[in-house]
Amino acid sequence: MPIRWVIDCRLVNAASEVAKIPLPHIEQLFDRMVGAVVFTILDLASGYHQMRMAPTSKQYTAFRTNQEIYHWNVAPMGLAGMPGMSTRLMRKVLSHLSFVVVYLDGICIFSRSMADHVKHLRQVCEVLREHKLYTSPDKCDFGQRSVDFLGHTISVDGLHVDARKTRAIAEWTEPRNIKDLQRFLGLAGYYRRFIHRFATLVLPLSALVKKDVTWVWEEPQRRAFNAIELALQHAPVLRLPDFDKPFIVTTDASHACIGGVLSQLHDGNDLPVAFFSKKLGPHELNWPVHEKELFAIKQALTRWRHYLHGVAFEVYTDNSACKWFLQHPRLSGRLARWLDFFASFQFTLHHRPGALNVVVDALSRPPGSSSSPGEGQDDSESKPEKVELCAACLSSSTCMDIRQAAIRRTKATEKLRSISTRDQAVMLAVKQPASESHGVGTAQWRMRLHAVSMADSTVISSLQLDTQTKRAFQKAYGRDSVFKQLWKSGRTSEEYEVIHGRKLRLDVIHNAHDAAIMAHPGIRRAQLAAAQWYFWPNMDLGIKAYVQSCESCMRYKSSTGRKTGKLQPIPLPATCWDVVSTDFITHLPVSDGFDAIMVVDDKLSKRPVYIPTHTTATAEDTAKLFFNNVIRYYGIPSTIISDRDPKFTSKFWTALVNLMKVKTAMTTAHRAQADGQTERQNRTLEDSLRCCISYHGND
Repeated sequence: MPIRWVIDCRLVNAASEVAKIPLPHIEQLFDRMVGAVVFTILDLASGYHQMRMAPTSKQYTAFRTNQEIYHWNVAPMGLAGMPGMSTRLMRKVLSHLSFVVVYLDGICIFSRSMADHVKHLRQVCEVLREHKLYTSPDKCDFGQRSVDFLGHTISVDGLHVDARKTRAIAEWTEPRNIKDLQRFLGLAGYYRRFIHRFATLVLPLSALVKKDVTWVWEEPQRRAFNAIELALQHAPVLRLPDFDKPFIVTTDASHACIGGVLSQLHDGNDLPVAFFSKKLGPHELNWPVHEKELFAIKQALTRWRHYLHGVAFEVYTDNSACKWFLQHPRLSGRLARWLDFFASFQFTLHHRPGALNVVVDALSRPPGSSSSPGEGQDDSESKPEKVELCAACLSSSTCMDIRQAAIRRTKATEKLRSISTRDQAVMLAVKQPASESHGVGTAQWRMRLHAVSMADSTVISSLQLDTQTKRAFQKAYGRDSVFKQLWKSGRTSEEYEVIHGRKLRLDVIHNAHDAAIMAHPGIRRAQLAAAQWYFWPNMDLGIKAYVQSCESCMRYKSSTGRKTGKLQPIPLPATCWDVVSTDFITHLPVSDGFDAIMVVDDKLSKRPVYIPTHTTATAEDTAKLFFNNVIRYYGIPSTIISDRDPKFTSKFWTALVNLMKVKTAMTTAHRAQADGQTERQNRTLEDSLRCCISYHGND
């Protein structure tokens, strides 16, 4: 067994001024691995011992043995600041490789294919060899589909809890004192993003670790302990966030806790990315229910701000009172502050009472799939209902009789597909009349249906001219929500199949878009094709979502949109003032004889240098300013980024930078966003100048 040398560094640590270097956030490391299918784990051998001590600092690591006094030539274990220094070293060595994440001495290489992975692994090994950093072969894992990293298992499917940790949790005995409970809560809290309503589950346990609370281990604490153990052993697989897909935030609030789920749709399934929960404070417990629900939304957006800011997403809550919040004219001070916070996000708030929207749910299921259990559907819901909408010439009672006489068909899907013309729809209705139980007999139904079919033109003219008939018609159908939508749209002169049931709606959309005779039309044509004979609420939205997600259309149709291109970020410089960018702000009001500013910006530290100059400055003047204000203090850079100003394209400037062996990089003409950092610096400076000018503009 190898021996690890450790010394007592407490006195040295107390007298040392430790550099504050933040460790990387674990969630951000995992977020970079989205789309990866091959992984390799490297572990540095005796990580701290690969960092050499500065000669002036070696004396402070001296220690005494029985024979001699020794000091360390490399960084020892136990010295303050070593985790941060190790992080800084690995960032400097590997930060230019986008397919690598590093946490202390652990390295994870991830790739989208095995061929790329071999190249990536070779690059990492070459960099480590160049800097004389060595790994421990026993702790390395090469080319795996699933690896353990930072207490998690990362794979193609997403993020899992490390199986070794779940075994340890399963074998954990019940805590006997506060120390045991704190150790358990510390381990469970590390994986809280995997547990829905973690704050609610842990509530009886967290109450025991408060100050001046007597230790009591009873049935509520035992149930909470077992529930957390079970939740961790059966923790779901969390998908890594895909920034090409929209996010969905679902929140909820109970009496004492709030929680939320961040999810995304993958192949029609709503899969979790992370869970969030929080215990409410003493004053927050007194808030009304709708404020707790809004607070849950606020905390969820705060928690996942780095995912949600600047993109459109959906928010679902089970409290309908939250929907009026964004439009309420009078809000309390707290709610007004929340509204100001919500204004910085682009989200749509929805009320979800439990079941998903019918159209969305139908489109999320493949053809032939059954509804999820517990939705309480009966057979009648998957059959269409025939509602005649052109009977204004009949009496109100007759209208109600016809409307209530719905035609139910047993083999609905096959017969719906067979309907191609309006005459076939009428004949089908005549062949299959409503039963006597609906209050209208077969012969009577045929007579009324014939009268309706023959009077279309008369009905239309009467609706336009006869106000009394129009009112009677509205009264007869006034309680029908489906008819209200058709009436408002003016579609009351034809007959429609009002489709009830997810399967039938999907079949109708499938025939309007995927059928061979339709040949995958666009959104509008598919909507018009379905709208000739069928109707259901939000039909156009459902068809639009179906067409936009059609795999064949996306695969074979040529794109007519704007070519997006692949973004190529500027590589991160190795040191400060190694890569600089420069630009000019010209035609300013004259001050002290100058009317322009030359802006030089360091790409790594983002530190700017503002140099007063003239709008008419030549290339020679610019070179002199650059030497006196930049090179004089920071040295010669390796790269200068600029636009295509004549000063930088002149022969003088070109010859000068070639003489200094400086590489020039110029942005594309009329594409200032290629050097966004300098343009942002210019905007900041211009904003500051505008703020400094007096109200009268006389300075």
